[in-house]
Amino acid sequence: MSVIKRFIHKRAQAYTQINICPQVQDILLMDGYFKFESSIRLDYEGSPKDLVYRQITDLLSEADINIHNEANHRIVFQIKAMERECYELEILAHTIRISAADNIGFLYALYSQRQIWPPDLSQLKGSQIPLLIIKDFPKFSWRSFSLDCSRQFFPIETLEKLFDFLAFYKINIFHWHLCDDEGWRLELDCWPDLTLKGAWRGPNEILLPDRGSGQHRYGGFYTKNEIRELIGYAQDRGIEIIPEIDIPGHSLAILNSYPETRCDNISQALLDKGVKLNSLCPSRPQNLNFIEEILKEIASLFPSDYIHIGNDEVERAHWNNCPSCLAAMKDNGFESSRQLQDLFFRKVHKAVESLGKKVLAWNESLQDPLLPQSTTIMSWEGIEPAKEAVKRDIPVILCPGEFCYIDMAQGAFERGHSWAGFLDMEKVYSYEPLEGIDRPDLIKGYGICLWAEYLDKKDFIWEQIFPRLLAASEVAWSHPKSWGGLFNRYKNFHCQFLKDQEIPSRLNKPKLVYRDSIVQVIKAHPKDIVYYTTDGSQPNEDNSIYERPTQVAIPSLFKARLLSPCMSWSDVSSVPNFDFIQKKQYSHYPYELITYRKARWQEPESNAGKGNRDLYVWVPTPYMPGEFIDFKFKNTLQAECLEIRTGVPQTLRSLVEEADLLYSFDGLHFQKLTEFKHGTAVAQIKFFKIKFLRILFNKEQSEWTAIQELLIKA
Repeated sequence: MSVIKRFIHKRAQAYTQINICPQVQDILLMDGYFKFESSIRLDYEGSPKDLVYRQITDLLSEADINIHNEANHRIVFQIKAMERECYELEILAHTIRISAADNIGFLYALYSQRQIWPPDLSQLKGSQIPLLIIKDFPKFSWRSFSLDCSRQFFPIETLEKLFDFLAFYKINIFHWHLCDDEGWRLELDCWPDLTLKGAWRGPNEILLPDRGSGQHRYGGFYTKNEIRELIGYAQDRGIEIIPEIDIPGHSLAILNSYPETRCDNISQALLDKGVKLNSLCPSRPQNLNFIEEILKEIASLFPSDYIHIGNDEVERAHWNNCPSCLAAMKDNGFESSRQLQDLFFRKVHKAVESLGKKVLAWNESLQDPLLPQSTTIMSWEGIEPAKEAVKRDIPVILCPGEFCYIDMAQGAFERGHSWAGFLDMEKVYSYEPLEGIDRPDLIKGYGICLWAEYLDKKDFIWEQIFPRLLAASEVAWSHPKSWGGLFNRYKNFHCQFLKDQEIPSRLNKPKLVYRDSIVQVIKAHPKDIVYYTTDGSQPNEDNSIYERPTQVAIPSLFKARLLSPCMSWSDVSSVPNFDFIQKKQYSHYPYELITYRKARWQEPESNAGKGNRDLYVWVPTPYMPGEFIDFKFKNTLQAECLEIRTGVPQTLRSLVEEADLLYSFDGLHFQKLTEFKHGTAVAQIKFFKIKFLRILFNKEQSEWTAIQELLIKA
């Protein structure tokens, strides 16, 4: 029995060394080990490209292992007939054999092998690697990562660093969102003002400050030479770059650079309501010529099979006031402006195909009953568009926002969007792309998307990507999956590996449940080490380790934090917002909110003063020092305590920064009550008679401002 136990223990130890992500399709673990000595031989049966040779030699050099033709142990690269991206990896007693048909297969095998070695390569020499045979291949041929470079502009160095990690985790498509309302990023000879003007935001630019860009000139663009170099860099790593030019909506950078592309007879009434004027006029023949010239230049620059032409979230309200659009609708017998959009899109579609390219578009395109079947749809609004597409024999890329939009916050009160719910690593991993799909043969693949509204914070791009990219890579590559297996591989290798690469990797915060003065910590993994405090201070290793539910006198002072295996700390968890616990203690006093700037039409000033905690007001321009927002009460406010919370509810977006809260009885003479701290102002008001409150800004706000419903304790 002891022999069996030793065998099981030894086999379990060997498996802890195999931390490959995405998980391989087929692995045979054998008895014995390959031991790395001070030197090793490299043999090539065929000639892998420079990148593979350079990477293996760099890894061995970092491990202080010499390459020597007389060494006892060797690594062999062998050309073998197999599908693209497939590889075999054999680790025998004296030989590591890597077999593939092409450079990408060799590269993927090398990256898998790296994940069997210690995270710290200085520990490789003398280490023992389990003997095994791996045969690996992808579940989907399309495994994409989308990045929005319009709302934030990322330098070439950041993109190259991103490509290194995409290749390491076997992602092979980079879908590049190059233009939107916030900036045009692609140098073109045909329309130079797109970058001379449309690439920049600021007080004196054609695009206003937005998305945290501040009151100065912000932006940039990629030159053709930079793009050619970037394409080559990506190709060496098995990555195809697919450009997206989003039309006819999301086109404010185009419209403001070339105003002749917008509709005539702009409706001031619609502008007053907050309707965006960000759609090209679809009825002008010159606009189709404008787009065709852009597409010709893009097709000559990008060797990709596809061009993405958007067609999502098109604001058509102005088309109904444009004489040219109205005439086009009449000439074509159209009953709605939607038909005008469909006609325009089909013309652009034809232009793309005439250039020898295939068309990608967002799932809103399915609203056209005549949509060409050669279109490939990216299904982002859930799974239903994908189901409709396959019924119509239209191919699909699956990227439903609920599981694939990693601009979503990873938990409550964290930075990021929340319209598709919170999205942590486990939820990304839970997605089963082919579930409910009748025609899996029409599913080309799967992808994740990162929109950049929140990426103005330094290095936050990496916190949004990692570790969710590991989960996404496995959804795209592996079958079957194991969440417990992935989590262990992350803890055993990738957490430390990413930290060594100086990549901030977000860790799941502990989840807290509060009831009847008891706080319970919900761990993502039973072996997680969570420290906590009950005095409001930030937990560290000097504090208590959570072991069981804890009684607390003041729930808001309970704080918890996870310490990861690589000695990185998670963000601090707090007891859920106390207004959800003590909601009945708060009273409603009707008031009018006066922003002096127009709020977004979805979140207008009329949302305020109704006592609905789910509503908020969002003003889409940054406030400047000396500007203010007023609250005008219907009746004199006489209560115990007042709290004003800012920011989009349950996120850290659009908080008020460095502002005072003032009060007045007559609306003319204001006195200071308190200051805003971390986006919130709290004041005892028992002895004050208040009919007006004012948020007075003391500094330029970094982004939009959101005002939540007042909390007033009677």
